[in-house]
Amino acid sequence: MDNKKYLNTILIIFMLTIISIPAYGQIRYGKPGFGDVDMTYSFWKMTMGEEEATLHQLVFPVTGFIPLQDNLELHLFVANATHHVEFQDADYQLNGLGDLKLQ
Repeated sequence: MDNKKYLNTILIIFMLTIISIPAYGQIRYGKPGFGDVDMTYSFWKMTMGEEEATLHQLVFPVTGFIPLQDNLELHLFVANATHHVEFQDADYQLNGLGDLKLQ
């Protein structure tokens, strides 16, 4: 029971400390909009005894920042991915849009 009191006391002190820290927004005054597209390719070959599997992954992440007005901006992130697996004379493929985030 004493451990629970100590834990609650530490938790309350931690929460009060977090509340007292000032929070700042991420508004970027005067910054122009920007965008970026990257490409990442990964390849793996795995051997399990006599079996062999090859995996290919191609990802295109797109990021951007658009200032809309004073104190309002848009951050975006989206990724398109292609995955290809060759295992036991069979090919498997998975394509699609990844996570779309608009903030």
